[in-house]
Amino acid sequence: MSHVVGIVCEYNPFHNGHKAQIQYAREVLGADYVIAAMSPDFTQRGQIAFFDKYCRTEAALEYVDMVLEIPVMYSTASAEGYATAAIKVLAETGIVDTILFSSENANPELFNQVSSIILNESDEYKSALQNGLSNGESFASARANAIKICIKQPNNQLDDFLSLPNNILGLEYVKAIKKYYPDLNYETMERLGQSYHSNVSDDYYASATAIREALENNDESAYIGVPSKLQDYYKKLIDDNLFLNFESVSQLLHLKIMENDSFVKYLDCNEDISNKINKNKNNYVNLPQFIDLLKTKDVAYTRLSRIMCHILLGITNDDVDYKNIRIPYNRVLGIAEDATALFTNMKKHSKILFFSSVKEIESALENDDCWDSTEHQKAAQRQYAISANSTNIYNILQTSVSANAALPEICHKFIIK
Repeated sequence: MSHVVGIVCEYNPFHNGHKAQIQYAREVLGADYVIAAMSPDFTQRGQIAFFDKYCRTEAALEYVDMVLEIPVMYSTASAEGYATAAIKVLAETGIVDTILFSSENANPELFNQVSSIILNESDEYKSALQNGLSNGESFASARANAIKICIKQPNNQLDDFLSLPNNILGLEYVKAIKKYYPDLNYETMERLGQSYHSNVSDDYYASATAIREALENNDESAYIGVPSKLQDYYKKLIDDNLFLNFESVSQLLHLKIMENDSFVKYLDCNEDISNKINKNKNNYVNLPQFIDLLKTKDVAYTRLSRIMCHILLGITNDDVDYKNIRIPYNRVLGIAEDATALFTNMKKHSKILFFSSVKEIESALENDDCWDSTEHQKAAQRQYAISANSTNIYNILQTSVSANAALPEICHKFIIK
């Protein structure tokens, strides 16, 4: 069978760093095909995507061979939930044999060592973790300190390894692979260019954050970090106002918050945070301001951002069980014209159903014979319902800024490029 490399991504938007990663997959790892598992219209930090999932699929297919959709209930989850779901999306195709990810510390041995400590949960690790939590440390801080205690030898890379965003995600990818798919290979390469949060746009390897900001401000420096074949495409999207930013959801989210008195049911929320949201909701001005109002040293900005996203999209604790993440079906958003052999291989080897259109999904959801059990069917129906709702919300918001009606999802054609 072909050598197929899987990449977890958001492509928000696609930039030169992403292009380099795909080149690494093909030229260094010798991939015959590259498949991307991509976040849809809402991303892991609880933010709305700059371009919609179809625009980002169009861009990605200039370089990858297939784009799969990470269900939005997981694309907006914690690092562990996001990574586990994304790995499952790729692994369940039955044809991906290697996962490639970028990280600030591209040290395979460190990923192996730290992931083993977390997964094996020695008494020493569990005791140190519990002590940290009892002393009021956040989970991330308590876990990092417990890992340092378990690694006896000095290791100057550990602080960065346990705190930088791509390292954290990479660690979660490795954990998921070891736990669920031990026969799946993984490779890491060093992240190129500016840091994740950098706002320096005039760099060949500018961050997605910097590129988004420059694009929004119509700053030509944005295109330095974008592959040449995508520059005109992005310019057209910007000219047509087909983009959204973090604040775009502010008014709609405000309405959702005012409609509720309790938020405990929403994914990643708890009673303390719910009470604080309720107490402060009359002071709501916009999303960034409200998160700043709520954040404390014990509750990270990104967690609050995800909670706000879950309130907006209606994603509850009943929808996501972090200890038992299941992907009922895969959705293929697009495929390269010369890579249609991937469909043939997936038909032979995929471990779950996969679809290339909303019509196919809706038809299957009503067919009891498509599913192993009623529980499986209900999980698929809920996954689709949340996805459809999130797309509707994106379309409503985009229509309001572009002054053009957004195409309903059922009318979107499968992308072959």
